[in-house]
Amino acid sequence: MSKRRGVPSDPQLTSQPVDAEVVQSKLNQPAQETQLAQKRVFKRTQKIVHDLYKLQVATMAKDVGFSKADPKYIQFEHTHIYHNVDSNGKPQETCAPVGGHFHFMTLESNGDGVPTVICGPPVEFVWQKKRGSKRPIRVAVPYDSNDTHVHGVEYIDSEELQPRKLSSEFVKYQAQLGRVTLTPAQLEANKKLGDINTGLVG
Repeated sequence: MSKRRGVPSDPQLTSQPVDAEVVQSKLNQPAQETQLAQKRVFKRTQKIVHDLYKLQVATMAKDVGFSKADPKYIQFEHTHIYHNVDSNGKPQETCAPVGGHFHFMTLESNGDGVPTVICGPPVEFVWQKKRGSKRPIRVAVPYDSNDTHVHGVEYIDSEELQPRKLSSEFVKYQAQLGRVTLTPAQLEANKKLGDINTGLVG
């Protein structure tokens, strides 16, 4: 038994002498990297087309009274802007709000041409609490029972969206990766300085 209680000694380990040259040769071996340098495999870049529309001028019945119990309506001319996608390429279902309301927009395909856009009646977002839910959710409801106006839609122009711009710090980091292979310790140190995923800016 060894001096440590309950741990038997191994006679093969204790009886054989240690070869100092073998130990020294292992110490002189370069440390192995846990992550090998690999080439990126790029997939086909997706093309995102942004279409810009302007809703034509229409008249809404706007309540300008101080009390909901005593409404005071005036005829209010206004327009909206509609983008079919946002800056990330996500499809948009509504136009920009004006006068406390917005409209759901329906796109009808015209083959390779510009889609036809149809404007729905005015709506607004309100917070409602559903049964069984602890937090209220935002839902769209009719804007005003006295107002059901819609707009004609005018196409303005289109453009192809490019990938989101990168911050200068993220570009420098990418350039550094192109010159050297970072060790796991260096990668961990870079993470402490800040998550590289935050390099994207709008």
